[in-house]
Amino acid sequence: MNYESPQLLVSEIITAFKEYDIDISENDFRAPDPRRWREIYAVMYEALTGIPIESTIQTLLKEVKMNSSNPEAFEEAADQIAFTQCLQRVLSGCGYKKFSLKDVLHPGPKTVRRISSVFVNRSRHDTRVIGFFEETADRAQKSLGEYESVLRRNKELNHRNNEGEANYGHRKAELKKLQDDVEDANRIYTELQTASEEEKRCGQELKLKISETESNKAALKLLLEQKNQECEKLSRKIVQSPKKFQVDLERLKNKVMDMKSQLSKEEQVLSESRLQLEQTMHKIDAATKAAKLAIEVQSDLDKDMEICVEISRLSEKQVDLQEAINSCHLQEEDLLERFNVRQAQRHTVASHTDLRQQSSLQKIVDYKQFADKLKEDLKTAQNETSLIKDKVTQVKSKVSEVEDRIAEEREDVLKEKNMLITEMVEKLDEISEQNLLKLKKCVGNR
Repeated sequence: MNYESPQLLVSEIITAFKEYDIDISENDFRAPDPRRWREIYAVMYEALTGIPIESTIQTLLKEVKMNSSNPEAFEEAADQIAFTQCLQRVLSGCGYKKFSLKDVLHPGPKTVRRISSVFVNRSRHDTRVIGFFEETADRAQKSLGEYESVLRRNKELNHRNNEGEANYGHRKAELKKLQDDVEDANRIYTELQTASEEEKRCGQELKLKISETESNKAALKLLLEQKNQECEKLSRKIVQSPKKFQVDLERLKNKVMDMKSQLSKEEQVLSESRLQLEQTMHKIDAATKAAKLAIEVQSDLDKDMEICVEISRLSEKQVDLQEAINSCHLQEEDLLERFNVRQAQRHTVASHTDLRQQSSLQKIVDYKQFADKLKEDLKTAQNETSLIKDKVTQVKSKVSEVEDRIAEEREDVLKEKNMLITEMVEKLDEISEQNLLKLKKCVGNR
């Protein structure tokens, strides 16, 4: 991906650099100072890679064997080359492929502005991407928390379901027994209700009979009083007509006896009716208790049916939760797999680039060591004798040829290195764009 555009204004760059604690002014862009911009380049490198550039340079130089008559000059040159290569690798990844040693030793106003624009554009892009990945990670963490919560809930439901299944057979037998008891209770309740209605009817009839008996009893008492009054009247008349009195007395005695007999029968009937009424009331109480028991049994049966329905509902909910758990697990595995693939691709590209850069640097060092060796041979020949000036001239000529060859080889190596870096960066950008498109597609589908 190319971050050269848009090319930012100097004021925008200065504002953006403040976020990285880079104190820079417009004068640094109008008249760039190499030392000053070397420090700024180092901050850019660390901001883009997360690694101090000096650490990377030391790692590269450890792989290079130093064999020179001027170690300080060699070390300075190698440091400049390594510094340039580090920035070339990073800026090439940002789409800027023109960075060279000249930009380190003699930075120009246009160049530093363009490089700064690339850095700011890349930093802003990374901030957006990091924000997106952090948001994705937060969502993944939240999904993981929900997944664990669902797992706990599923475990609880499994435990309850296992308990329900363990008690299902026993409760089913109890339910069957309760259903039979309810049927028996309903049958008994119906019979008792019928008997109760019959007893109520009999009770009403008995009450009527009792009422009639009470009325007859009152009438008999009244009649008895009347007869007693007649007896008193007859007693007063007994002196006047003894024979007639005797006849009336016998007649009245017989009538009284009949009335007493009838009254005794009525009292017996009344007693029997009261007994039947008490028995009927007892039966009604028993029927009422049986009805209450039947209602309680029916209520227990309804509760058991509700429990069975709840168990069935929980089983269905458990299946839905298990499907949701499986879906979350698959999404998590897919995200982890994509992340691991991207990390492996980045690691592979970075490893190949580092190996090629180290190889190029080693070639330059080898040629420099070869030139140093020739110069030492030349000095030795000069110290031995002045008679071999011709030979020295030839050696100088060879040294010149070797230096030209070194310059050509260095040019070829730099070209080859830049081509390889460009190729690897383009490949990395292509892979990154493909992965980003896949990730956007995945996020869009979700």
